[in-house]
Amino acid sequence: MIKLNQDERIDWFRVFVELRQAGIKAREAARRLDIPHSTLQGYRSYEAEPRFKQGLKILQFWAAETNQELSDVPVYDYYKPHPDIDK
Repeated sequence: MIKLNQDERIDWFRVFVELRQAGIKAREAARRLDIPHSTLQGYRSYEAEPRFKQGLKILQFWAAETNQELSDVPVYDYYKPHPDIDK
């Protein structure tokens, strides 16, 4: 189960970085998830967020490929500076 505080958001950038660290390239993830590569790039660069069903599909894939629990999904506080983009 994924629990987020009111101001927390899923850190899609970190999700995709962790997939890459697990050896899953973006194009392979796109193929295996049946989601266009350009769509995944948009999520990774914070240009968009997936709808619930697609987001859950990505997170389940992330959990399986990184051997983590869904509850361990990377998050960030929407109202605090983000370490990866607010440098």
